[in-house]
Amino acid sequence: TIASLASLIRSELNFSSEGTSADYTQAIGVLDSKIFQTLVPIRSSGNNTSVFMFHSVGGNVLNYAKLAIGIDSSHPVYGFQSKGVDGLTEMDNSVEEMASTYITEMKLISPNGPFILCGGSMGGLLAIEVALQLERAGDKVEKLIMFDTFGPNVDIKKLKDEGNNLIKNLKTSLYYRSMTIINKLRSSFMKGLGFPVPHNIRYFNIEMNNYKAMWKYKPDKYNGDLILFRAPVDSSGWYSDPVMGWKEIIQGDIKTISLKGAHSNFVEINELPSLLNKEIKD
Repeated sequence: TIASLASLIRSELNFSSEGTSADYTQAIGVLDSKIFQTLVPIRSSGNNTSVFMFHSVGGNVLNYAKLAIGIDSSHPVYGFQSKGVDGLTEMDNSVEEMASTYITEMKLISPNGPFILCGGSMGGLLAIEVALQLERAGDKVEKLIMFDTFGPNVDIKKLKDEGNNLIKNLKTSLYYRSMTIINKLRSSFMKGLGFPVPHNIRYFNIEMNNYKAMWKYKPDKYNGDLILFRAPVDSSGWYSDPVMGWKEIIQGDIKTISLKGAHSNFVEINELPSLLNKEIKD
């Protein structure tokens, strides 16, 4: 019920129903949406290095909640969702812009680092760009961890078309191009009338925007190491490269950990939380 949800939220904020507005403001603290537009506290307690997890192409971080449960409770865990998920903020248009936005909010949580950076699929690209920008600023990245993220030596533009025929690809392309135009018009119309953009349109727009950002992103060489959780190596195709296209980019060591699962549900693999925790603690 609404009442029980309100009670749960009140208990999480440590805020009694008799509290003043000043008590409430102090309780929510860093959750103020005027300060944090993209950061999602998954677990804010703990004294060890904070773990930051970056969204995949859908823009949401709800699938990281299960991973956070598996991570030792001494580590705070935060997610970064896309701008625009709230239906209010304007989306960033490149991986570089997104990373810069997320670093600004990361520094409010952990000004001096070090940082543990994680991401699945597109989230891995965001993680390495954040690592690169932190490295240039002289900050320490403790660990860079990816979940089934393809590097620039694999053509991610064609990844979605693997196994499809030309006619099917053409129909899919025309559909998404037309829906992108239609949804932009619908979004402008709704905003012009002062109405919120419907949930389904908002998420379609976020996915299309993130796909474009992901396809045009070319990371610089990174001087650190990479821990890469990946689906099993295949004899041919996209998974035939043992390091999934990261060899020329990662200048340090690449540690690969193979798990049975598909790209679409990789973060939900049952063994991943405990294995991730082991890599964070080692």
